[in-house]
Amino acid sequence: MEKNHPDVFVGIDAPDFNLRMEAALRQQGIPTVQFVGPSIWAWRYERIHKIREAVSHMLVLFPFEVDIYKKEGVPVTCVGHPLAQSIPLEPDLIAARARLGVAPDARVLGLLPGSRRSEIANLAPRFLQAAQLLQAEEPALQILVPVVNAARKAQFEAILKDHPVKHIRIVTNESVATQLLAGGGQKPVAWDVMEASDALLIASGTATLEAALYKRPMVISYVLTPLMKNIMAWQSGQKRPLLDWIGLPNILCQDFIVPELLQEEAEPKSLARACRRALDDSSWREKVSRHFYRLHESLRLDTAKLAANVILDVARRGY
Repeated sequence: MEKNHPDVFVGIDAPDFNLRMEAALRQQGIPTVQFVGPSIWAWRYERIHKIREAVSHMLVLFPFEVDIYKKEGVPVTCVGHPLAQSIPLEPDLIAARARLGVAPDARVLGLLPGSRRSEIANLAPRFLQAAQLLQAEEPALQILVPVVNAARKAQFEAILKDHPVKHIRIVTNESVATQLLAGGGQKPVAWDVMEASDALLIASGTATLEAALYKRPMVISYVLTPLMKNIMAWQSGQKRPLLDWIGLPNILCQDFIVPELLQEEAEPKSLARACRRALDDSSWREKVSRHFYRLHESLRLDTAKLAANVILDVARRGY
């Protein structure tokens, strides 16, 4: 970089690496743009000092982040979230069910216990026990579970043997007709499950934002092992996030739009009770959908064009 001296360096996510790189480059007179700001609004706010030194211009995905960086003197532009363009404003439940071979009038709960081994180990047993309780009241309730690969499928199937559930289907990329996104790449199988479901029981993470863009009522849950809790507290210097919410939909709406059942609260009876409301309470479901529609509109910006304009401007100015 020092030898070739580019007009601008663009770091994409990966803040632990990119912020160090950007700080060094900026000292050499190379302007820097960071695309995706680290979650200082949740963990380790003190990173803002490093960001101020390292970044010529910050590109953020969420509107509420703009005020944070402006207050700290960091040039910033919200470019929206690319997912908001990939996911349609109006989901098509019937079409999604046709792709999955699910009856149009079925009652469907999607279970998304995460994509990592540790997440599935911690959440899948609880999610399946909650499904058992729901089916005790509603025997015909169908369950859809997307998995990312063969290893996670085998892991989930092993857990399912200990917690059997009726009318359950594990959905893989191989079991759904391939759909390509407008910008290229295969549509994630979890998106079909989200679009086809009446409600979702879902692990906290980016998937909750995808579910919100599909306007689905959901129950967000997460469980960390004691070891992981200690590691996170040690790394961040704090025992809990700075915000009152964990789930991205709630963070972006700045309110408890959907319930969050975490750690000790994530027990099967509580999960089942919250899912029952998500399935049955029509007025609450409509309210959630309206909130998520407005959220989708706020994130549905021309991300590529906005980002490109900032990058070119920084390159021309040279700082």
